[in-house]
Amino acid sequence: YDVRLGELGGQRLLQRGVGDDRDEDRYFTGWEAWLPELWAALGAPSVPLVREIPTPSYKVTASPGKVDNPPVPDDDIVPPGAAKLTLLTNRLLTPETKDYDRDIRHYEFEIKGTPVSYKTGDSLAVWPRNPVDKAEEFCALMGYDAGQQLQVVPTEGARNWCPQELSVRQLFTHVLDIFGKPNKKFFDTLSLFATDEKEKAVLESIAANSDEGKAVYRDLVHDFAHHADVLGKFKSARPPIDQIINMVPTLKPRSYSIASSPLMHPDMIQLCVVLVDWEVESTKELRIGEATGYMRQQGPGATLMCAVRASAIVLPKDPQNPVLMAGMGTGLAPWRAVTQERVMQKRQGKDVGPCVLFF
Repeated sequence: YDVRLGELGGQRLLQRGVGDDRDEDRYFTGWEAWLPELWAALGAPSVPLVREIPTPSYKVTASPGKVDNPPVPDDDIVPPGAAKLTLLTNRLLTPETKDYDRDIRHYEFEIKGTPVSYKTGDSLAVWPRNPVDKAEEFCALMGYDAGQQLQVVPTEGARNWCPQELSVRQLFTHVLDIFGKPNKKFFDTLSLFATDEKEKAVLESIAANSDEGKAVYRDLVHDFAHHADVLGKFKSARPPIDQIINMVPTLKPRSYSIASSPLMHPDMIQLCVVLVDWEVESTKELRIGEATGYMRQQGPGATLMCAVRASAIVLPKDPQNPVLMAGMGTGLAPWRAVTQERVMQKRQGKDVGPCVLFF
């Protein structure tokens, strides 16, 4: 329609906005980046003239409880589309010396007796959980009672999934991505809860994309500031739980190339994963990736929430065709799976073509 309207003489106000449903915040990221351009093109104010706290999109009923006795077991909180898998192995592959600073691990998940299956070249999506101690620190920062028990009912406008029953601590360990990157909409909504006028003005400037707001936002992005960082910076802004559920996105799964072939390992999925870490320049704080940090802490017998995802890697139908493999960085995982596939085909008496790996 965009091209056709132009062909018919339509006058373009601005370039079409494009959202990506695979983005961490789905199409909202593209929408919120494009919306200020639309207001500018229309000559409209970038923020509404009348600004009010929105009606909560969730009805939340709270009752007293204890942190160590939540209303549902932790492993019964399963994100939509996920399946419970038992971790069999978590083995460090790299040397534990000061001379080698990369943490690369071999993981094995049991799929026998589960509805999960996979093909060579697929990836495994793993849902992370936030560290309990960090989540409880966040509750203390916000003035929430971590042990409080919640009953949550979504209403019109609810954009996040949430279990109907859980504790406040579980909300911030299992559901909400409080240590993820906030989008512009978060700053806009947060400004409505700021009671300090200076803080409110800064938050509104970020939402309005003013020069001052751009500078503040640029510094926050440079420091990889997450939702908890922002709430720690703007201490007068304290949204209640029925609002924060809709303001902060849910934890998203991270996908890792499966490093095994079902021909060789029909009862398990193997991964080869490198730990993601970085240093916050302004504070010199070392931070760890949500999913890789969570996986590193899990031992054999732990239950993780996972889902198999199709990959772009497609093997030739004829096993005699050659395979050229290029591994970038630690990108050996899918090629390990392909090699296992060819090895098993050879053991089955099939003629297989050559496999060449560049790494």
